[in-house]
Amino acid sequence: MDNFNTNGLGISLLVPFRDDKEEGRADNWAWLRQYWEHTLPDAEIIIGDAPGEPFSKTCALNAAYRDSTGDVLVILDADCYIEASVILNCANEIRKGRSRVPREHVWFIPYKHLYRLTRISTLYLLGSEPADPFQFKTPPDNDEIGPPNGSEFGHWFGALIQIFPREAFETIHGMSPLFRGWGGEDVANVLALDTLFGVHRLTNNQVLTLWHSVQSKPGTNPNLLRVWEGQEDPRKNWKIAGRYRKSLRDPVAMRELIDEWVNDKQYEQYRIDYHPPAKGIKGKPV
Repeated sequence: MDNFNTNGLGISLLVPFRDDKEEGRADNWAWLRQYWEHTLPDAEIIIGDAPGEPFSKTCALNAAYRDSTGDVLVILDADCYIEASVILNCANEIRKGRSRVPREHVWFIPYKHLYRLTRISTLYLLGSEPADPFQFKTPPDNDEIGPPNGSEFGHWFGALIQIFPREAFETIHGMSPLFRGWGGEDVANVLALDTLFGVHRLTNNQVLTLWHSVQSKPGTNPNLLRVWEGQEDPRKNWKIAGRYRKSLRDPVAMRELIDEWVNDKQYEQYRIDYHPPAKGIKGKPV
């Protein structure tokens, strides 16, 4: 059991990733993958992608789920840097909740503060060994981080990382494939889980996002309103997310909203029901 708790066995890291040639993105993930392989050697790392443009993070994560075996799922951005111990602690709490009678539905947005590393501080990190990474203070020094947009409320949106039991993802049939391009999908997932599974918890630590170039529309703040390749208007995603917000704490309305796409045959390939753990991939569900 000690090996299970400390090395990440039974944990699936689901990473939506497509190399869109934005500067820094591929280098960030190459380093972070080594970091996760070192710190959580028994966890499985599954890269998700999905056809079409703009890229759909939700479809990519649903695809990654189907190749997973873990009883604890971590949806993890490819530029997210957080202490592995945070993931392990959350997984333990999730499993404790599952074993209680009655069962306690536990899941996490595992931080309270989000900071964006500058290009230089990101290079410091990438220049260090993944097995012995450069150490940032909590919070990092002012010259190590960029604009503060979202630092105090990033967890409201579930940005960068969310951790939940496998059965939680199945409860909401996975993430909505209606989201394409940047924006809105993280908070929609938070709202759906909070309403249909259980209210999320936070942890008292920071999360860091590594620098990479971004695309945005002229005249907009790229930290608040970005676009991905082939995306015309990110506000379309926020309109969809707005429907999720209106359904918060109303299980009937939330289920009806989700069922709109679940029952639409054109999205059938993206729907998640109970999916038996994949065979031949590292990690065993408990």
